[in-house]
Amino acid sequence: LRMVNQLLEFRKVQNQKMKLKIQQTLLSDLVEETCANFRKEADDKHIRFDIENRAADSTVWVDRGRMDTIVWNLLSNAFKFTPAGGKITVELRLSGKQILLSVTDTGAGIPPEKLETLFDRYLHENLMDPRPHGLGLGLPLCRRIAEGHGGVLLAESRVGEGSRFTVR
Repeated sequence: LRMVNQLLEFRKVQNQKMKLKIQQTLLSDLVEETCANFRKEADDKHIRFDIENRAADSTVWVDRGRMDTIVWNLLSNAFKFTPAGGKITVELRLSGKQILLSVTDTGAGIPPEKLETLFDRYLHENLMDPRPHGLGLGLPLCRRIAEGHGGVLLAESRVGEGSRFTVR
């Protein structure tokens, strides 16, 4: 259902018909709620899953549903590529007048040449399996949502060490 909704959402973005329902939001609450959905997976896969909140009581004006989409996608990818025994950290921190939301994992990492096409909306390859996997809509959608809020979504990674995605 989430995937179908993402596809519909992506079509809205493509057709420039995405309308944000902005409301004042305590970002840490939204992030905590979304992260709660991944606790069982973390336990099942023996992944250390931490939330570091350095922006307590910071409110932002966002579309709650669309911010949930960003956090959900970033966490889904982190759990998909982090092996058992790995670590995933969600961090909220202030940087000047901005709030940064980062999802960092100790997964496989992404080769530098793949980082440039990561936000393109077509088939993506699993780093461990060259056959195409997925529709590659999650990250492009997240980037467009971030941009719709006047923000950015950035990626950094090192093969064999993991990745970090940051929404500013």
